[in-house]
Amino acid sequence: MGIFNRLFSRNKPEEKQAEANITTTRDLELFLESFNTESASGIPMSWMRAIRLSATFACVKVIGNGLAQVPFGVYYEDDRKKILDKNHNLYYILHDAPNKYQTSFTFLHTIGVHLALTGNAFIFISRTRRRIYGLYLLNPGSVSIKTDGWEPTYQVTKPDGSSGIYGQDEVWHITTTQWEHARGLDTVSIARDVLGLSAATENFGSGFFSAGGRPSAIIEVPNTLTPEKRKVFEQEWIEVMSGNQGGKTAFLQGTWNYKPIQSANDQNQFLETRNFQIEEVCRVFGVNPILIFHSDKTATYASAEQMFLSHIVHTLSPLYRNIEQSANLFLLSKEDRDKGYFTKFNSNALLRGAAKDRSEFYKNMRNIGGMTINEIRELEDMNPVEGGDEVYAPLNSNTSSETAGKVEEEIVNDEQ
Repeated sequence: MGIFNRLFSRNKPEEKQAEANITTTRDLELFLESFNTESASGIPMSWMRAIRLSATFACVKVIGNGLAQVPFGVYYEDDRKKILDKNHNLYYILHDAPNKYQTSFTFLHTIGVHLALTGNAFIFISRTRRRIYGLYLLNPGSVSIKTDGWEPTYQVTKPDGSSGIYGQDEVWHITTTQWEHARGLDTVSIARDVLGLSAATENFGSGFFSAGGRPSAIIEVPNTLTPEKRKVFEQEWIEVMSGNQGGKTAFLQGTWNYKPIQSANDQNQFLETRNFQIEEVCRVFGVNPILIFHSDKTATYASAEQMFLSHIVHTLSPLYRNIEQSANLFLLSKEDRDKGYFTKFNSNALLRGAAKDRSEFYKNMRNIGGMTINEIRELEDMNPVEGGDEVYAPLNSNTSSETAGKVEEEIVNDEQ
């Protein structure tokens, strides 16, 4: 039986009873909030409508890429050493392919997209007893949550309308900002007015330029036109002046006068509003505007580098930590945790900086004995060399115990 058949073919009596006990009022409110929330601009704002905004799509891609491009592995601690365990059954699932349909990159990227837009990511866990064989992403809109005390259960709805009830051992639920412990806050619902204004601004610009960028006008006629003549004139005028035809020359008969109304775009600060809304959308998702190719002219190479570093520290690192702790709790068994196993994103490559800065850092760490040659080569994706695991210690650098021993030896020699 396929994984999705097993996912939705549950027919246990207790599960049917659980389905019957689900409170639908709150689920309906969440559904309306997520899929048909009208913003102050009057534009309904859903996940798919929000992602059609260029700034939103760019921010979501930045977050997804930042999560997916970093290796995610299983480690264990042995004598204060962190060792990557490629033999653990979760290693291949997290590092290479969580299932036969996705790579680790696409899996983690989609988790980033779901978290950024909905505040939640739901993953079905395929396991036999305590061994996990695969992870399958669920559509956030297909999952409803019910809590019985502190224990959440998940109702997963299939496209054909059938559903099943699953517990925490079967659904890995990752959240970001929370108001309650069971569900993350929906980003699009919270920021619907910001996103709605961005959508309204784009709609206005599209409508304005689809009319050839022509302002509204008043046409004065000497006599009253019959409805038939007026209809004919309006049709001919639209054909000549609208859309891609806007550059053509229009002719007016007799003493008719064309009085254009000055475009209000300057007064409405159309361009300024569009630029400001990009920054507002970036603020919602915690992404620096420069990362979606929107920056002011005062940015320099040095400041841009610091902005990239800030993105790693303030946006990606909390996300890494959040998913690591969630995976440790819900994917690793208690026996694994007791043995010192943990999951970790290796983000060292993102923090390497420029070649000159890395060279200076490695040199200093090597000179003080903080890093070995092979540790440096590993960070640079280079193979180890023989003798590269020796720790270098400068001749004038000694530990306190070594210094005390030398002083004691000198005293003994003097007495002799």
